Amino acid sequence: MDQNGRFSRITNDARYTDEDGSYGCYGIDGSIDIDDFDDENQTPAAQSGSGMPQINGRYIKPVKSVREYVSAQSREALIELMVEFAGNYPDVRSDLESRINLEAGNIARTISEVEKEINRVTKEPAYLNNWTGEGYIPDYSNLYRMLDNLFDSGHYDEIVNLGEELFREATNQLAISEDDGETAGEANRCMELIFRALMLSSMPSSQKLLRIINLLLRDTYEICSSGKIHYKQEAFSFEDWSNAATTLKNRLELMPVPAHGKPDYEREEIIDNLIAALDNAGRNREIIPIAKHEAELTGNYDRLIVEYINANMFDEAEKLIFELYEMERVSGSYSHNRFRFLLEIKELKGDRMGYAALWANEFFRHRTLASYLYMLESAHKVGLRDIIRENALNFLETGRLPWGINVPTGISQWPLPDTGLRYAINIQPEKFPYYSTLILIALEEGRYDDAVYWYDSMNRNLRKFGIFGFSYAEVLADKIKETHPDKAVEIWKKLAEEELEHPSRIRYTNAAKHLNMVKTISIRIGKEDEFDRYMEAMRQAHRKNRTFIEVLGTI
Repeated sequence: MDQNGRFSRITNDARYTDEDGSYGCYGIDGSIDIDDFDDENQTPAAQSGSGMPQINGRYIKPVKSVREYVSAQSREALIELMVEFAGNYPDVRSDLESRINLEAGNIARTISEVEKEINRVTKEPAYLNNWTGEGYIPDYSNLYRMLDNLFDSGHYDEIVNLGEELFREATNQLAISEDDGETAGEANRCMELIFRALMLSSMPSSQKLLRIINLLLRDTYEICSSGKIHYKQEAFSFEDWSNAATTLKNRLELMPVPAHGKPDYEREEIIDNLIAALDNAGRNREIIPIAKHEAELTGNYDRLIVEYINANMFDEAEKLIFELYEMERVSGSYSHNRFRFLLEIKELKGDRMGYAALWANEFFRHRTLASYLYMLESAHKVGLRDIIRENALNFLETGRLPWGINVPTGISQWPLPDTGLRYAINIQPEKFPYYSTLILIALEEGRYDDAVYWYDSMNRNLRKFGIFGFSYAEVLADKIKETHPDKAVEIWKKLAEEELEHPSRIRYTNAAKHLNMVKTISIRIGKEDEFDRYMEAMRQAHRKNRTFIEVLGTI
């Protein structure tokens, strides 16, 4: 912050500067904390013009704290000190003038000064350079103090009126700022005072609620997040919520209907608040019809499903989900939310078999480690973990589903119920065994011999390295470095050689990291000489690549 308190300059080293611009090496009582210095020759980052006592460039601890010094001064000396500060620091002068006006009952003058401060601070630029860490952030602290003085004096209605102006101007400022949300945080701190004043103002409670809702609906930059604290059922009466619901319903009816399937975020926010208001008002019977009407108008069926579930109308929710699945199957689209809704319904109904069957379907469709683990966890709860696991691993190896015509015996041994989902599970025989998931599962289960077997099989049959992915290969090498060190060395070497096919310093650095792993393992298993020969061959093969040779020198 500069002397006038107008901007906070963002630097890479904030160790010695606090939010108010004071030096962070001072204690709470104003004394210097010598422990903040690493040694007797080290000085804080801000040296020149700090006003801190120095001897030979070193800062020394004052003999008294600030409180002790001030307490020892006479009344006349303190008056002169305050007048001096008011002359040197505009923020101090502004704060004192605000107190004087309030004490004199000159509220109009105080309001005018606050309005000027709102206009001033919201017109300042806000930006932050992420590369250098430098930037300028508007300092709202003086505005906060002025509002806080008004609050302490009980002028809540005036603060609420000022809040509208602050919200509008801060929103305009944030629309053109580039500062990673720093300015929004400053504005939000002031808006928190606005909301506190609103709750204490003379405004009727129903209007307070509508004011909160309207601000939250208009809040694009999260400067009204503190308003959500007051936006809760117990803060207002059923009548207040009912009035808010009616107002929002009328507002919704006046809005143009968006194109089917096209999102309209303003409309969605209004509906969400309308449903919350109806719920808090005890008008729950109106929620489903509104959600159904909106689904038919806009194509947003997820909200209707959620409201069916909230109303314990599980059969209606499942029926709608299956209808949507059929529509998606025909159109080729797919919503993962439908799967999550079905899981929630099964859980709420206590249908553990159905829950496990859904996770099994998810596994056979996507064949991921995560879906495998969720499937086994749910199967364990119904005592079917072993048979489900056996069928799942067989599927990953052969591509044969554990039910229907793919079962060689013609008799399904699958113990889980049919989920009712009719989407096709894409089976392409040439993609099996499904190596990547087989390797990951083997690693997860600590079957390192099997992980190595599937890794070798993959490389023999596919005749190329990389289908398993660099990140997964690193995981494999790291997991097996104790039990299969030679194989781990082989993988780390391949990873390094793959990096060298893409010339760049970052790639060479990655290669060096892999070769360091080779070195560590080679030393541990007594093959350091073999590693040295490998490195010498590497240097000869790339002797003309100065950058890589330089990076190799770090190993």
